[in-house]
Amino acid sequence: MIIQAFWLRHGWMTNDTTQILINSMNISVLSCYIAAYAYYQPKRKFLIGQLISALLIIKCAFLYVDSHDSEHMESAMGTIAAGAQILGLGGRIYEINRAIKMGTTEYIPAVMQFAVAALMAQWFIFGIVTGNKFIAIANIAGLITSAVTINLYFRYPPLTWTVPIFNIPPQNSKKQE
Repeated sequence: MIIQAFWLRHGWMTNDTTQILINSMNISVLSCYIAAYAYYQPKRKFLIGQLISALLIIKCAFLYVDSHDSEHMESAMGTIAAGAQILGLGGRIYEINRAIKMGTTEYIPAVMQFAVAALMAQWFIFGIVTGNKFIAIANIAGLITSAVTINLYFRYPPLTWTVPIFNIPPQNSKKQE
């Protein structure tokens, strides 16, 4: 939600209707998801704390951007949006380290990796075509992370399932042969 709010503000500041439309839709869907999660969550105080924290982070970032002169505001917002997206790769880096330590990619869903890589490639191309260096930089970082993760399927195949597209057999089938 934080990253989408940053990109939405950047879209408003740069008058980029694609960013505005996509991030508005994403925030709307995410809001519905959070509402459904809140409805079924027995301990809502943690969710409320997380939402308040997220809103404070967003507000502080917007105040920081607003403190710049009008000439540098777009650049400041783009830097924050790209930086937040790159920081969001922390979970994927954790999974890469975990797969290396475990010697398997069993718990990294391949279809999701391929989908995320394709999506980031599209956004990277969009950033290049529109001349938006912030979108391009944020998504090249994601593409590099995706390439490393996909490479792990070759080095540390899953234990019980075949990697689609590359047809890499599971480690257990190699041991049985």
